[in-house]
Amino acid sequence: SQWCPIPHHRGPGLMNPTIRRLTGAFLLLLLGVHAILKAQTGLFPEVLWSCHLASGVLAIGLLLDWPVVSAMGFLFHVAIALPTYGLHLLSRGDTNWTSMLLHVLSPLAGWFFWRGRALPSATPWLAWGFFIGTFMLSRLATPASLNVNLAFRPWEPWDFLGAGLSHTLNILLVLGQLHAVHWLLGRRR
Repeated sequence: SQWCPIPHHRGPGLMNPTIRRLTGAFLLLLLGVHAILKAQTGLFPEVLWSCHLASGVLAIGLLLDWPVVSAMGFLFHVAIALPTYGLHLLSRGDTNWTSMLLHVLSPLAGWFFWRGRALPSATPWLAWGFFIGTFMLSRLATPASLNVNLAFRPWEPWDFLGAGLSHTLNILLVLGQLHAVHWLLGRRR
């Protein structure tokens, strides 16, 4: 019996449940190693970046065969995490090997398990709620100096907008990106 994210749709592809679970477990292990490395360097709150949490969401969805959860993690990675990670590398260039692997392997794992299938229609809204939740968590649980998820001040090129307008623009831009990428992925089926 093949694993399929949409119960009524049986399509081609490598949907072996063992491979799916092992992929989820591997991503969780990699996230754990990332957390240990961050803790060793005194930067543990950076584990709360939404992209890292989205890797965990995707991994749990794959491990436990929760399609809506894996879809949310996958869409968040493709629409938000991968582009912003690219901007981060272009603007600052600092990263570590675990972060790089999480940013590359998570969307690849999601694509592997979702290719040729429609993501649930609620996925962009769920991913947007996830983004807002990680923003609020960052405000509550991380130091302002790290600016995790841009929760305390704008991204440097947007400093001229001020925090309020920048946060509003960021929240709306994320919503637009999630819906646009969801639409594009749906057209590629």
